[in-house]
Amino acid sequence: MASLPRGYLRSKVIAQSSVMSRTILSLDALAHGSLADQQAADLLNEAIQQSVQDQQFRIDFGQQPKLWSSAHKLLSDQAKTQHDWVIPLIKLLRNAAAANPVAQQLACDAKVIIDLVDLIRLSVDSMEEYHVMVVRLATQAVCNMITGNESVLQQVWSLWCETDTKSIWTRVVETIDKDAITAVLILLYQSIRNSASRCELLVKTTNGLSILKAVLLEGERYLDDETNKHFELTYLMMSELLTHGFFVEMLDRLRTSEWTNQSQTMVIKILDLSLYKGNAAAIPWTSLEVNAICDLLCTLCDQATQVMEHALDNNQDQVSKLDLDQAHLMHTCLVLILQTLNWALTNDGHFQQNIRSAWRQRHGMQRIIELLRQSDKMVEWKDKDEAKRGFGFVKRELVQSIGNLCYKDKAFQNEVRELGGLGLILNQMQIDDTNPFMREYATVALRHVLEDNSENQDAISSMTPIGTSQPEELSKMGIQATLEDGKIKWAKFK
Repeated sequence: MASLPRGYLRSKVIAQSSVMSRTILSLDALAHGSLADQQAADLLNEAIQQSVQDQQFRIDFGQQPKLWSSAHKLLSDQAKTQHDWVIPLIKLLRNAAAANPVAQQLACDAKVIIDLVDLIRLSVDSMEEYHVMVVRLATQAVCNMITGNESVLQQVWSLWCETDTKSIWTRVVETIDKDAITAVLILLYQSIRNSASRCELLVKTTNGLSILKAVLLEGERYLDDETNKHFELTYLMMSELLTHGFFVEMLDRLRTSEWTNQSQTMVIKILDLSLYKGNAAAIPWTSLEVNAICDLLCTLCDQATQVMEHALDNNQDQVSKLDLDQAHLMHTCLVLILQTLNWALTNDGHFQQNIRSAWRQRHGMQRIIELLRQSDKMVEWKDKDEAKRGFGFVKRELVQSIGNLCYKDKAFQNEVRELGGLGLILNQMQIDDTNPFMREYATVALRHVLEDNSENQDAISSMTPIGTSQPEELSKMGIQATLEDGKIKWAKFK
């Protein structure tokens, strides 16, 4: 290996010190009005390039108190109007603070974080390219100044949640600049990560709740693309809140009426996704969570039953009592919570026993049977397209939950018989496009209902078919299903 020229290392140190010194001197001169904007911008860009190329230079530069005190003077005063040097200065501060705890603390002590937030507040409502860049870069800079620094986070997070008039981070999440949104989502996730106290402030304070709603709405936009960065960050934030036991608190704080809203629905979607991704072990399944899930499912079952009854009684669209968006949210929540119930009932552990017991106390089987009965009536309605709208997958989840509840549980098995549920299960032995694998779920449910239960077996044995259904597909093919001597026969239409 060739040796370095004499004086090479010394020249490098001198060169770096020169860039560092010139930059700090230029900031001081700029603050006193003795340096032209473009000249200052050129010096800052030179320092930015050096910080990208040389990590040690970046770290050493970030640990210079003079950098932050000079930056504070500029950001708190002159940066409030447009200058050529503002964006380069923010870039340099962003680089200097990255993974640099000393620099992060200096930025906090010098009030540079506050200055940057104020700058974001001034620019966030503007569509001009300059202001869009200021919001994006300043958000990235603040993110670098707080990430991984517990001391700094303790100082700024309560300020953002408790004393901000309207959370600036809510406004950034609601902007149209995707890069700024990405930056603020990273910032918010890093702020609450591994901290129950900061999660609590997010959920329990007015500003925190405003941030939470904005994040949930942003995540919902990309729900169908789980690889999207914004959805991934939303999922990480919600998972952090779920892990720290804030599921029930979130649902309660997000409530706006007796009907589930968009924000609550998104929380439930994240819970459902967490369960089916295998992350359930991280969530504390206390009696609080169990009771909340069962209470919500009771409410949703009752609401869906009422909506269907209203439609049948008045011979009109079942969603007429609600607007379409509300009906969609109710349906979505109902399916998701039924899936949560079914997940719990098919997983070992105390959670299964607790939720089974809580559901029994609330006469849950009665609600499920009644909703399944109403769903069957909707299928027989004159307008089958309207009957199916908004309630796909519900029957499938109801039948699956009946089977899961009845598995080796004679009390639930008997309840199904007493409530007239055996015939309802038999009615599901068919192909249903709006409820995939319905026949298979019904077969499993029937097996669990009959297992080691002679009364149910006798009840099934005593049943005789009274008629056939005529699927639209058969009618289109010109085939008629008929019942003769208890057997189904097929014939061509005459």
